[in-house]
Amino acid sequence: MIYLLITLYITAVVIYTQVFKFALQAAKNHAAMTVIMEIISALFLLAFIPLFNWRLPTTWLPVVLLIIASIFYGLSDRINTTVQSGVEASTYSIIKQLATVLMFISSFVFFGEPFVVWKVIGAALIIGSNIIIFWKPHQKINKYFLMGVGSTILSAVALFFDVNISGQFNLPFYLIISFVVSAITVTIVCKVSPKKIITECRQNKRIWYMVLVGLASAGLMLTNLLAYQTERVSIVAPLLATTVLANVIVGYIVLKERDHLVKKIFAACLIIIGVIILSFV
Repeated sequence: MIYLLITLYITAVVIYTQVFKFALQAAKNHAAMTVIMEIISALFLLAFIPLFNWRLPTTWLPVVLLIIASIFYGLSDRINTTVQSGVEASTYSIIKQLATVLMFISSFVFFGEPFVVWKVIGAALIIGSNIIIFWKPHQKINKYFLMGVGSTILSAVALFFDVNISGQFNLPFYLIISFVVSAITVTIVCKVSPKKIITECRQNKRIWYMVLVGLASAGLMLTNLLAYQTERVSIVAPLLATTVLANVIVGYIVLKERDHLVKKIFAACLIIIGVIILSFV
């Protein structure tokens, strides 16, 4: 089951990553675009509510943590839109691996999973291979890079809250609340009026790209939390990092990105070895 969820997650991330740039190129207002995609994600998840057991927490603490996590997600989403418009995909991919590292560390510190050296080696191979794929010498650290690091930390903290409390809710309903609160956060912080949202929809000739990104965002969040709810965080976190390899493969086949092929093949081998190690520990 865990590997099916990870496969679905990787598929959703690849669609999200590949289509996001097209949506971004046509956007007139990044904040309005972010709100639109979050609303689309929330609407899509309505269809999944009947497929999960209906439950709500018996105390207010999980609700408060949900709101806090959602605010963090909203701020992270808004920052990410700007970051992806200002840095190369390679730099952005390296930054996002910070969330994987933080969740892997939390599996031992906060989730009480036993410390196993082979798990650390397997995770290090997968995470390190991502850096090998995308690292370029003389990378410049600018405001976009620093914003990306801040955004990734925000989303990692929010994910930590999600993993701990989402099991007390009907999961699609939980994510709907998360996307709605995130959209409200961006609306308030960036002063996005309904007029700006309507204008963005009308002027953006690639509105369907935003729809697809919104659907993919909902799908990756749903499968991501389901995978983490298996309570095997030390295995799930590094396996989810294989999305980078998936994007490399798609880019090679679809976008004809053939540069640094030897380096990519070497990194792919490291990922496969890392996955095998994690599968047997």
